[in-house]
Amino acid sequence: MKRLMVGVLLGGLFAGGVAYAAIPDASGLIQGCYKQASGQLRVVESASDCSSAELWNQRGEKGDAGPVGPQGPKGDTGAAGPQGTQGAQGPPGPQGPAGPSQGAIYAYGDVGDNGTGIVTGPWGRGVANVTYDTTRSTYVLTYSVRGPDVCVPVVTSIGSAYYATLAGYDADEFDVKLIDRATGSPGRGWFSYIVACT
Repeated sequence: MKRLMVGVLLGGLFAGGVAYAAIPDASGLIQGCYKQASGQLRVVESASDCSSAELWNQRGEKGDAGPVGPQGPKGDTGAAGPQGTQGAQGPPGPQGPAGPSQGAIYAYGDVGDNGTGIVTGPWGRGVANVTYDTTRSTYVLTYSVRGPDVCVPVVTSIGSAYYATLAGYDADEFDVKLIDRATGSPGRGWFSYIVACT
């Protein structure tokens, strides 16, 4: 069965240039009646002009799908979603390896300088001699015997006028410098020391 799509423009179909006062209508459409028996197609002003033997307002066959259109532009970024719930606490990790054992105390004591000479505390041990190097403004403490390969001295000032700092050390001696808190210059005073060796 041949079908007619309503509203198809028929301009150019009639070579004779036939025109009607109401064709096309106010919307620009050309309407017609189609006689299926003879294949005759005629232009009319409205659908009511078609006879019972003519078809009108018939849907044509479905056309092929058109090509896919181009991709549209990227849309705006959406709003951030709500914060998720906190996850469950993970299992405890394995126990780490044991740390190194504490070093043995090799030397300890107090050192003081009252302006007339250097003195050492009565309870100290491990240090045979303490001198003051005026060139470097540093106390030099010599061990009684050569120390083990790894000895770490720790020094602390006695009193608030100075702070003590370790200036250097090796297996034979270690050096201590006292710094005046007010001026930032090297000074002479009291400090404690302890040396742990492994």
